[in-house]
Amino acid sequence: MQFEAYCAASRQCGLYVATEDPGMLRKSTSYVGKGDWMQHFVRHYPEDMGRCSEYRQPYPVVLGTFGGDWYDACVLYRKWALGQPWSAAGTVATRGDIPDWMRGLGAWCQGDMPGVSREDMEPQVRSVSRFAQTVGAPVAFHAYIWQTSGKHDAGYPVFEPKPGFAQAVRDMQAQGVHVVPYINVYSADAAGPAWTDMDLLPLRLKPPIARAYSDMKHLVPMCPAAERWQQIIRDQCHKLMQDLPIDGLYLDQLTGAPFMCFEPDHGHPLGGGAHFAEGMRRIALDAAQAVRDSGTEGITFGENCNEIYNDAVAAHLTWHEMQPGDIIPMFPTVYADRVIRLGCFIGRPDTWSDATGYYSKLGLSFTWGEQLGWIMFGVLSNFEEPALAPLRKYLSDLAKTRVASLDFLCYGRMLRAPVLDVPELPIAWNDWSATRRGMLPAVLTSAWQAPDGRIGLALCNWTAEPRQVSIPRSTEWALEGALSYRVCSGGQWSQPRGLDGASLSVPVSAHSGLLVALSPADTPAAAD
Repeated sequence: MQFEAYCAASRQCGLYVATEDPGMLRKSTSYVGKGDWMQHFVRHYPEDMGRCSEYRQPYPVVLGTFGGDWYDACVLYRKWALGQPWSAAGTVATRGDIPDWMRGLGAWCQGDMPGVSREDMEPQVRSVSRFAQTVGAPVAFHAYIWQTSGKHDAGYPVFEPKPGFAQAVRDMQAQGVHVVPYINVYSADAAGPAWTDMDLLPLRLKPPIARAYSDMKHLVPMCPAAERWQQIIRDQCHKLMQDLPIDGLYLDQLTGAPFMCFEPDHGHPLGGGAHFAEGMRRIALDAAQAVRDSGTEGITFGENCNEIYNDAVAAHLTWHEMQPGDIIPMFPTVYADRVIRLGCFIGRPDTWSDATGYYSKLGLSFTWGEQLGWIMFGVLSNFEEPALAPLRKYLSDLAKTRVASLDFLCYGRMLRAPVLDVPELPIAWNDWSATRRGMLPAVLTSAWQAPDGRIGLALCNWTAEPRQVSIPRSTEWALEGALSYRVCSGGQWSQPRGLDGASLSVPVSAHSGLLVALSPADTPAAAD
């Protein structure tokens, strides 16, 4: 997003800085601080850097103070952001490019497709199918290494499926699993045959200093503004959607590495400007069109969150942004009701010992309104072990509660979260091979406003100790007079109860999540 806020929490005020640029031009922000002072500046990159003789900034930089905290800064930005081109598609509840099955997903798993034949893939098909049965709510599988190259980050931009992949997809779909394979839309494999066969060298992204996603002898970033690169990815997307029974496409590196290009033969201004953003948007929109042209009710989603792609994909994969410690849900506060987000990396080390990584990651995704998981194959292969029964139940209950609470966690607007009197506890999250440490409240919480005005409070106790929490009634809920509430746990709603007093006291069992729906006492608090 294009804003920052520096907040003085003790004084409930802050400094707000935003670039109100609907044209998506290249820019960056920098901070320098020491002691009691801080310097902040916005750097603007004009078109034709090194050749232009004049620059007129085409958008304002907004600077001012505001009352409140980071949430209030998000509200300020949202007022501007919802009027921009990437918000024109409408809300998640009404967008025509998001099928109902995608809205109603409970969880995601991820893994490779082993071997070459359908028989080679049988163990993975069984694991994914059993996972779907265990969750007991709609799930999707994010497939990797399904192409003939047989390894990750190889062969791009050509994606030829292994002979057994199409049947494996059909078999998983027969178990109710939606299957979306990985493709890369930004990098080419300089060691693969396509590099020479397609004469890809002229399409590479040319920065002043050679730098790449990996190295210039292997993965090479390509210029998304080059029309021939756009055509190559467009053709690949159409071919895959026509040849395979898949439920969409995952667009890796959509937001991964936005370098500037200085190649004069690509037909775009050098360096700055909007050509990179417009090129990546063109690629994402073409991929979505390929899905529609196939007649499939499918989806596209991309790596990491970036507002300018909100209308070009159905969802963002947020694994990179979900890190432990001092994290706050700024992106969902601004855009939760505009684009779906799905969850963070969960590997086997997250399930070891007391499994606090597993419980807290899923809890944070649940309360932030994300579709749960990016649960790795390493977890799936051991998911039926008796010792993991509590982990299975936790995931199933959260997924079922999410699906039963779509009016809030999928279609709703994120409100200011209640402040709970619970301790903060240490956590350790596995992130591929590294361990990241931080602190999280013992009970995670968020507040949501459904499109019809009802309020939903998401609560998740990721610890092994039951908790009783008191939630103060907020004037920001815009619910006056007597209230009634219902509680959803494990996908089941309780009978309505009256809310007496200025706060709501809720028991939250160990390793559990729930959704409390509030409404005026004379209307139903939630629909079954």
